[in-house]
Amino acid sequence: MEGDRGSAESYFRAILDNIPAGIIFFDKNGKIIYKNKKVREIVGSPENIAKESGRSKELKNLISKGMQFRNAMWEKNGRFFSVDGIPMQDGSIIIMNDVSEKIYAENALKENERKYRILTESSPAGIVILNGNSCIFANKKFREIVGYDSTDGKNITDFVHTGDVALIRKKIDEAMEGKDTPSCTIRLVDKNGKVAWTEINLSLVNYEGKKEVILNIADITKKKMMEEELDLSNKKMKEIIEREQRFIEDISHYFFNPLCIAKGYIDLSLKEATPELKRKLEITRTAVDRVETVVKHVVMEGKIYE
Repeated sequence: MEGDRGSAESYFRAILDNIPAGIIFFDKNGKIIYKNKKVREIVGSPENIAKESGRSKELKNLISKGMQFRNAMWEKNGRFFSVDGIPMQDGSIIIMNDVSEKIYAENALKENERKYRILTESSPAGIVILNGNSCIFANKKFREIVGYDSTDGKNITDFVHTGDVALIRKKIDEAMEGKDTPSCTIRLVDKNGKVAWTEINLSLVNYEGKKEVILNIADITKKKMMEEELDLSNKKMKEIIEREQRFIEDISHYFFNPLCIAKGYIDLSLKEATPELKRKLEITRTAVDRVETVVKHVVMEGKIYE
């Protein structure tokens, strides 16, 4: 029997020494009666564990009052350990699990989230994430465009001009179906009723098994205003050119025709005129030619000269 107990204890210790968690047994007086190999790797001398871990209070309450604790964090030499204290009938047990990789991954994730949040919040474009039509995220630029401090609980259509609601819904449906969705021009309306012209690109993402649509929104209001001003300017320029063309046509009609008639009658009169009258008609003919030359310059060059 003694041999059997010895073999069982050796077997038990071999198991405990090869598990990845650190284990310490205390008796009722707080004396360490067993520590496995992992504990020795983690702390070296477990007698100083209370001081090194900063968990003196928890250990004292565990040993003296049987107060259990869970997931107490302890950092040592750049490694992180989750420590559980469990009361037992004849003492207590501490279990130490190395959670460093998990902590590193969580910290890396938090850092990435921080960087992405900085990027999205400082982006010159509005960024919105939709679950269905519901806004589950909106960056600073989008909130500035629509004039709201928060978009929680709102649908994207709450910010869209009534004339563009059908279009944005169609584009969202196409994106959710995985279709290639070209950008579209959508009018957004802020809380004061001011309209902003925007160019929106939609893309589908899968996050934690859910389909979500990301909207990348460029405010093109100034560009749209410039295009409208340019269009108005072009229309005015076209009107000016048309007026000039009509002016030239009117000059041709109201000046050249009478001048041609006058020249014709003068030429006919010259054939039968007396010398004195002929001299006067030639002076008149020269004057008419000068007027005709001036009119031609006005029509052809827009300048008045002979």
